[in-house]
Amino acid sequence: FGSMSNLVTAFKAVVTDPAGTDPAAYVEKTFQRSDPDAAVFLTHLGRCFLTEVSLKVVPNYYLQVTNRYPDAKVLFGAPTDPASADSISALLDRFGRIEVIWFPFTTKPWVKTWDLKTEKIEPQVAGPYNYPWANNISIEQSNLIKAGLFIAPWTTPGFGTGQLLVSELNAPDGAVMNGTSRDLLLYVQASTLRVTSYGYAIQIRRQDVQDVAHRVCTQFDAQLKAYQNQGKYPVNGPLELRWTTVDQVQDLGIAGAAPPALAASHSIAPADPSLDTVFWFDALTLPGTPNSDAFYTEFETWMTAQFGTAASNVMRPEWSKAWAYTAADGAWTSQPILTQAIPAHYNQPPGTHTWDDARQTLAEYDKSRLYRDALLDVLLPG
Repeated sequence: FGSMSNLVTAFKAVVTDPAGTDPAAYVEKTFQRSDPDAAVFLTHLGRCFLTEVSLKVVPNYYLQVTNRYPDAKVLFGAPTDPASADSISALLDRFGRIEVIWFPFTTKPWVKTWDLKTEKIEPQVAGPYNYPWANNISIEQSNLIKAGLFIAPWTTPGFGTGQLLVSELNAPDGAVMNGTSRDLLLYVQASTLRVTSYGYAIQIRRQDVQDVAHRVCTQFDAQLKAYQNQGKYPVNGPLELRWTTVDQVQDLGIAGAAPPALAASHSIAPADPSLDTVFWFDALTLPGTPNSDAFYTEFETWMTAQFGTAASNVMRPEWSKAWAYTAADGAWTSQPILTQAIPAHYNQPPGTHTWDDARQTLAEYDKSRLYRDALLDVLLPG
């Protein structure tokens, strides 16, 4: 189904109702997924207020998660025929669901693969959140780590190696856990290391997964090493990489349902079913890390040249992360990205007005502009 937003079947929102008896009065209005305006509310960026949501979900099922530590040069290598067994493409072929966590300045990413099981395999985990060694970090410990890296940034490579060693110790290569999807897929908690994350989603064809992963990760690693050669260590957290489908509605069983208009996984080319995969790319670092804003600005510029021009235009911000960087002011400050690039990423194929229509519709349901802030005034004015 794609994103969680795409699972919404109905919702209630506090809005001004253009069709109501008093178009300026705020009321709680119920929308069905088949309503023509519903799609713009499913990923609304804070531009409205939902009070209740109904979701379509599948029954819980059994999974087996396996830890792997392949060589980064193989995992992110250029496409080969046949594909290496430890390549991104081959692992996706085999398991369908994988996650990559690549600590900076290391050569063995931590890869988790989830294998669907038709029957229960013992022993089962006792519940969700099975990585306490990674997630039970107090705010005091997080601040101490941050202070140490800021005082001695040259220790960043050692910090990355240390994170990898802790992972290998607590989640050894080849170790498996069995459980339900609920228990194995819920694993990140609020008490993890406090980091910020640069995040984008790139829509690609399944056959291009390895090539795009190779290009993006090779560039990121090369840029990181270039900064290191200047004595700069702007990134001290891992890359987190995932792959999903685009938002698909045919199996929702709702006539007239449209994909979430502003979701990063809303297909850029609905008429082209081969463009079916979303590559989620997140780069983590401790907030305020020196030179991180310049690093992310440079990398975002490279990504835009590769995937965000009029000729390609297959990338979109992952809304819950950081994007639109400037070296001087950090995330969410690049006026060209906020006012030109992002709308262009959604107003496609040529002749469509997905972004413009969503902006206008959200404004019509918020006559007094209650749901706004300084960023939304630039990104979604109306």
